[in-house]
Amino acid sequence: MFSFQTHANRLASLTDDVIEEKNTKFRGIVKVSIEDLVFSPEFMPCDQNISAAKVSRLKRIFKTEGCNRSEPSNFILGTIPASLLSEALRLSELTLDGLRGSEGSRMLYLPRFQYIKCANGRSRAAALLDTPHLGTWWTVELYVGKSYKSMDMYTDTEAISRSGSKSVRHYY
Repeated sequence: MFSFQTHANRLASLTDDVIEEKNTKFRGIVKVSIEDLVFSPEFMPCDQNISAAKVSRLKRIFKTEGCNRSEPSNFILGTIPASLLSEALRLSELTLDGLRGSEGSRMLYLPRFQYIKCANGRSRAAALLDTPHLGTWWTVELYVGKSYKSMDMYTDTEAISRSGSKSVRHYY
């Protein structure tokens, strides 16, 4: 049986690994058309497998409070193959350095029938499509070649750190 300290050490090690991978594979913050995003676990468009109640709640929030796509906690996490990113940068007339320095102000255009795979944000994207006066793009925190297991881990790790929780969680 593991002790609390063993669990804490394991979580610290996993967190360090995830942070290292995140820093290595991070490419920038960009605006991306909702049509160019597909969502885990089955990598389908945002209008598939959604909670109608959740989308309705988000649409109400967008109408009453606005849609804050520039808030980092609202970013969608996405991955893209390196070769597709190179092509998208060319189409968007951007460079990798320009992408990293744009802080989400630049639009990234993908070749037709190519997509960014996203770990979260399906309901936000679906709600946005139902409120077209807000535009049909979302801010994406973009990574190249990332494993989705790692994405899920640091999505959960960030949620824990934002909530201030001191509990130890296990990721397998």
